[in-house]
Amino acid sequence: MVKLAMRNRRLLGTGLAALALGLGTAVGPDLSAAPAFATPASGVGGPCGAFPGARQLPGADGVAPAAWSGGGLVVPACGPAPGDGTTAAPVYPYPDALWTAGYQCVEFSERYLYDRYGVIMGIATDGDQVAAHYAAGYPGLFMVIRNGTPHRAPAAGDVLSLSAAPGFDSASGGHTAVVQSSSVSAAGYGTVTVVEENAGAAGVAVLQVGDWTVRFPGFAFAQWLTTSGLTVTFPHPPRAVPGERYSFALTATHGRPPYRWRVTSGALPAGLTLSPAGDLYGTAKAEAAAGTQTGRQPSAMTVTVAVTDARGATATAGLALPVAEAAAGSAGSAGNLRYAEWAWHHPDDESG
Repeated sequence: MVKLAMRNRRLLGTGLAALALGLGTAVGPDLSAAPAFATPASGVGGPCGAFPGARQLPGADGVAPAAWSGGGLVVPACGPAPGDGTTAAPVYPYPDALWTAGYQCVEFSERYLYDRYGVIMGIATDGDQVAAHYAAGYPGLFMVIRNGTPHRAPAAGDVLSLSAAPGFDSASGGHTAVVQSSSVSAAGYGTVTVVEENAGAAGVAVLQVGDWTVRFPGFAFAQWLTTSGLTVTFPHPPRAVPGERYSFALTATHGRPPYRWRVTSGALPAGLTLSPAGDLYGTAKAEAAAGTQTGRQPSAMTVTVAVTDARGATATAGLALPVAEAAAGSAGSAGNLRYAEWAWHHPDDESG
């Protein structure tokens, strides 16, 4: 049975970038104003290390230990669940996030969304609100699919919001989970495997799907967050260190390969190149770190990258690539992808 806990959240510091909600073109946190930070991880000890006794959940049904994985990204599901004789210590799904009391379902879904897409949320969000809040905050990137929609089953990487109330505003806060795999027939019957926190002890569950309807015991209503067309998806790139070889592959989903990549605005750190195949490589030069302040935080070179698929659809995303001083050594912080502007269009839309 799913254990429910209302989300207790507060601001960490004052550096949370503003999130604009509205219709039309998506407007996310201002990339230029986004604070620099050392690690894209929850808690002071990274994922599953926010407090003594925390651990990665064991997993089940072919997903062990419990983690969402895909495209080179791995997002561990952590525990124990709040109230299992452990402290409900604050856990931050990403730097400058609002916190949850212990490892809760919404912490995992938000950490996954941040790690995979670089998106953040500046308002309190319960499990049954995750899909609606992120779709409203990033309409150029996400959309919501209602349970029972013909020929639309949850796909790998989608984020479920489950509720006891039709308005997805239940007093319990509902539940959320991330789809690891989906096996649904053309008639709308099958299963989906999800990764979750604050539910079963394993951190993995297999849900039945019938007539295009996902069934989760205890929740009569479901909807899920999915991407709108071709989408840039890559984990936070590591920092570049002058004089050291650098290599990182950008990725995309929901398009038709092969993909072609390019920089559309800004400039990569001196010495680094983005290939048409999406490989970011080279050896950063010392001048790339010019202006870097001494300390843990590297400076970040901000660029916009675009990917075009075989059909001509294009998606863009903002990339902040930190560059450390050579003296800082190779160990330490990772970079961060922060939302700048997500766009999708098909060449047919440009006729006339």
